[in-house]
Amino acid sequence: MENVFLLHPENRDFLRGQRRNFTTNGNTIMLLFPVIFGLAGLLFFGLGLQQYLADEQLKRDGVITRGIIDDLTIEEDSDDTDYYAFYWFEVNGVAYTRRASLNREQYADLEIGGGVEVIYLPTDPTTSRIVGEGGPIWLIMLLGGGFALFGLFGSIRVLSNMQAYRRLSREGKLIKSQIDRLTTRKDSDDDFYIKVAFTVIDPVSGQTVQGQQEVMRTDLKNQPLPEVGTPLAVLYLNTRLYRVL
Repeated sequence: MENVFLLHPENRDFLRGQRRNFTTNGNTIMLLFPVIFGLAGLLFFGLGLQQYLADEQLKRDGVITRGIIDDLTIEEDSDDTDYYAFYWFEVNGVAYTRRASLNREQYADLEIGGGVEVIYLPTDPTTSRIVGEGGPIWLIMLLGGGFALFGLFGSIRVLSNMQAYRRLSREGKLIKSQIDRLTTRKDSDDDFYIKVAFTVIDPVSGQTVQGQQEVMRTDLKNQPLPEVGTPLAVLYLNTRLYRVL
C-alpha cells in the first residue's frame, strides 16, 4: 500500500512495519484538556469548601469586634470589576490585617479610616471576615464540581479511545479503500482541514461500512488535493472500530 494517500503522513512508518502504533488526532494532547479542566475544578471546589468551612466556624465560634478600613481598591478588566477592602483590627494588643473581597454595594458603604464590624476566631484571629462579606460559596463549589466531573468523564473518554486505538494497532487488518468525497474548511486561526468520506467492506460479514474522517492538514493549503477515487489505507477491526491512516 505504498501508493495510498495518508491523512497522517506519519503513518507511512506504521504501514512499513517500522512503528507499532499508528498516529491519530493527537489523543495524548487531547487528554491534557480534560485533565486541566478537572484539576482546575478540584482547585475551585477545594477553595470553595475551605471558605465554606471557615465561614461555618466563624458563625459558630466567631467573636465580633471593631476594625478599621485601611484602604479601598477597585480592580477592573474586560470581563469583571472586583472590589477590595483592606482592614485591620486588634486582639490582645496584636494587630491583624486582611483583604476582603466585597460586592459593589458593600464596597460603597465603606470609607478609608472608617470603622467596620469584623468577626474573627478567638483561637485563630488570622481567620476573619468583615460582617456581611462573602458571596455565594455554593456557586463556586458547584462550578468547581462541574469542571471536575467534566474533566473526569472527558479523561475517561479519551483514555478509552487511546485503549481502543492501541487494540486497533495490534489486531486491526489493513483494508484498501478510496476517497468517495473530499471537503475542506478553515478555522478562525486559518488552519486548514480536510475531511474524506470512504467505504470499506467488512472482511468477515461482507457488510458495507461508510465512514468519514477529518484531520488538520495545513501543509496542503493552496496545494493540489487528492481526487475522488484516490486510494486510502484503512486499519479495520470491526464496524465500530476503524481508522483511515
